[in-house]
Amino acid sequence: MKTRKAQAWGFDLIAAMMIFLVGMILFFFYVLNAPNENNDVFNNFDYEGKIVGDSLFSSGFPEDWDQSDVVTIGIMSNGALNETKLEEFYDFVNSDYERTKRLFNILNEYYVYFEEPIVVDSVSIEGIGWKESNPKNLVKITRVMVHNGKIKNLNIHIWN
Repeated sequence: MKTRKAQAWGFDLIAAMMIFLVGMILFFFYVLNAPNENNDVFNNFDYEGKIVGDSLFSSGFPEDWDQSDVVTIGIMSNGALNETKLEEFYDFVNSDYERTKRLFNILNEYYVYFEEPIVVDSVSIEGIGWKESNPKNLVKITRVMVHNGKIKNLNIHIWN
């Protein structure tokens, strides 16, 4: 009789261990494969930064756009920075920042600046857009362009 009780206890132990191991495997599988919210945020910011960069590095549409008829904001002409379009972009952001975000088709905030201050409307400015004060998340995209015959970095911050 003693052998029967020992066998039953051993069988219960094996069944309990199997259930425990399956539970642990499922738990670790879920933890290791759970979506990471920070990666999603980073990927979204990176995507939006590339959208802004691609748009700015075009000539825009229409070619000689202004605030009243712009469809796509662009500040380049013939592979170089167009001062007139840059001034129009600066004025546009200062008058209707939210509309520029809609034209770029982005949801987060942006700030565009050069590696050194530039002159727009006879005023030296640091950048264009909404400068972040204490962002929760921030992605920086750097693009290279020609300005006044020199190669310069154009930096784009996307943040929230």
